[in-house]
Amino acid sequence: MARPAPAPTAVLRGHVAAVNSVAFVTNGVLASGAADGTLKLWDLSVRRAYVTSAVHSKAGVLEVAALGDGLLTQGRDGFLSIWDVSSGAVQMRRKIPCGSYTFTKARPLGEHLILAPLEEATMMGVFDTRAEGAPVVRLNGTALKSGMCMALDAVPSDNTAEGDPCAGFEGGLVAKFELRAPSAPVTCAAGHTIDEDTVMCMATTSTGTLCGTSSKEIFCVDWRTLATRAVYQSRKDGFGAVASRGDHRIFASGGWDNVTCKRLATLTYHTDSVNSLTFSSDNVLLASGSKDHKIALWSLYPPSAS
Repeated sequence: MARPAPAPTAVLRGHVAAVNSVAFVTNGVLASGAADGTLKLWDLSVRRAYVTSAVHSKAGVLEVAALGDGLLTQGRDGFLSIWDVSSGAVQMRRKIPCGSYTFTKARPLGEHLILAPLEEATMMGVFDTRAEGAPVVRLNGTALKSGMCMALDAVPSDNTAEGDPCAGFEGGLVAKFELRAPSAPVTCAAGHTIDEDTVMCMATTSTGTLCGTSSKEIFCVDWRTLATRAVYQSRKDGFGAVASRGDHRIFASGGWDNVTCKRLATLTYHTDSVNSLTFSSDNVLLASGSKDHKIALWSLYPPSAS
């Protein structure tokens, strides 16, 4: 039985638009990107934003993520931007055109690579921040005939330290790609239709890839066998975010009306859709960003000191 819902340990207010993405830069600093193009950096020791910057157009910031020693932002203006935030301000290092204006969020692959949607909605590209702006690898999802790419992630790989790109599609297909032919589109290496509903979000765990769909269920794909299983069923349709804690003992899912931690507790602070979830690297905090303009911080079953 689920335990009573805990209250958030802190609520961060200041955005005037929907919070589309949250990411821990360090355990004491949180980055957030909003639908009005604004990036904020929060000092969690005082629970205040110390940087507010318009980093993308009014189309909005879709994703923020730590990338090596910098910060990645993805805008719905068709650009990926790399920022230096070490000085207490945001200074641009690179601006890379990806051509995508959809809601598909980019994902870092290691310290220098970025997996991102491209202008053609069935195509994905891998960008190297050390190279010129064009993708070094193009991943072709057109032949899969499952509609546009909706979600991206990385799956641990025996071949590369960065992992294998993984994509979820509008028609319910989930596909894993291999980075073997940098001069041509890479064909699908493994894929399985998990559901007739759209794949909305993904997160990789030690046992497979969690896939939140537009239905009531979250599935887990085992890439060794291509077997899928439902691991959670909500009372209402739709998942907007899913995240796995670093120790893989807990995952959190954000619905279109609530946030749920499987088997543990239902977190009911937000008053609108949950757009983003992320765990701190020390596994102590969960941050949730919402369409209600707020960010909630939760301390959930922190790992023991041992």
